[in-house]
Amino acid sequence: MRFVKILREANEDICLEIPRIKVNVSDDDLRQMVRQEFGIDAVKICNEPREKQDAILKVMKEVVGTNIRQIARITGVSSTRIWKV
Repeated sequence: MRFVKILREANEDICLEIPRIKVNVSDDDLRQMVRQEFGIDAVKICNEPREKQDAILKVMKEVVGTNIRQIARITGVSSTRIWKV
């Protein structure tokens, strides 16, 4: 009975719920960002030298609101390779 009484008491406990503001970047916005910063279409990244590909992929991964699957979809580079960069 005591346990039930304690459970029903009102309290102002703050739990670990962290409000998350989800930011999404559209595919078109990400393509445009790559075009502006690197002067190349995202689908043509595969034709660039490995060092330049890695640099572009690192920048794309750092953009808030992007994820590896989205980058893979836009660039044609495998998600495993993007994850390793």
